[in-house]
Amino acid sequence: MNDKRSDIFKKIGIVSSLYLAVSYTIGIVIFLFILKYQSIDDISQKFQLIIKKTNMIFLTNMLMYIFFGPFLISLIVVLNQYLHKDETFFVKLGSLIGIIWAGSLIASGMIANSGLLLVSSLYKVNPVQAEASWQIIDSIAMGIGNGNGEILGGIFTLCISISGLISKKLSNFTSYSGCIIGIIGMLSTIPVLIDLTGLFGILQIVWFISLTMLFFRINSFE
Repeated sequence: MNDKRSDIFKKIGIVSSLYLAVSYTIGIVIFLFILKYQSIDDISQKFQLIIKKTNMIFLTNMLMYIFFGPFLISLIVVLNQYLHKDETFFVKLGSLIGIIWAGSLIASGMIANSGLLLVSSLYKVNPVQAEASWQIIDSIAMGIGNGNGEILGGIFTLCISISGLISKKLSNFTSYSGCIIGIIGMLSTIPVLIDLTGLFGILQIVWFISLTMLFFRINSFE
């Protein structure tokens, strides 16, 4: 690959991995610390928060889900180009799972935002029906978006990290930490370990940053 093409892949890798880390960080800050969404147990109180903060949640969904998906796909293409010559099976498996993950996140965000617009309008006419509708829409969006466990994100991270170990083209930190993070994501699908979903998200920020630093150091994608 010539220097010009390598430079393009390098820049795409930097921008994509950095965006994923930043969007994760902003989303966690908004939902956990500003809205404190996860600390609300009462469904009705959660719904009232959604109605009051519709615009903020709508934009956060775009950042964390709808835009996250295309940037994730871009990162997958770059990683595939960088790793596939030295290790194929785990790169291909991780790439396929990663693309499915990206698609599920985009779909989840689109459904959630469509539901937000629907229930915010319906709330003015029939608040009870609006809340009931939101519970159904939220369950569908959460299920599609891996809210009940990060199986897809876990497998993607694990496969890419194993590929890094085999090819020796990722740093030891990225590879070993990615294996641990991937396993955590997969374990989060077990009901009693569902809280690991949050830990997976926080740790993956570090993993994406490590990929950003890697791309800064890369000179060639050969």
